[in-house]
Amino acid sequence: MKPPHDAYDAVLTATALHWLHREPLADLYGRVAGLVRGGGLFMDADHMIDESTPRINAAEREQRHARMDQAKRNGTLGRAEWWQFAAKVPVLAQPTARRYEIYGEHADGACRRRRGTRACCGSRDSARPGRCGARSRTPCRRP
Repeated sequence: MKPPHDAYDAVLTATALHWLHREPLADLYGRVAGLVRGGGLFMDADHMIDESTPRINAAEREQRHARMDQAKRNGTLGRAEWWQFAAKVPVLAQPTARRYEIYGEHADGACRRRRGTRACCGSRDSARPGRCGARSRTPCRRP
């Protein structure tokens, strides 16, 4: 697909690229590099785990979980609670129900992995077969 313009001053993406495998992601980065004008900007507001940086990954995970814990203490809804709340809002009820039809157990964004393993919960309703549905680069090992 050809983009609507030949070049851009800035390209921004958020919470989308972590779903891509390494090769398609590298291909996308190459395409974006060819579209951003000299002096332009590409920003990806996402969390991207790199297996070659375990200390950075651990620090990021610790900081992210500390922020989430503080937000929860401040009364912020967690992902699952937010989707349950959305299902009760009349204008969001139908789209939320459709999300649960598509994503099944993963609709609230939480993968219920078996503690201590890298295996997925085994949901067969994932919209992305072979991948755990909750922000994971770990392939599902379905029972």
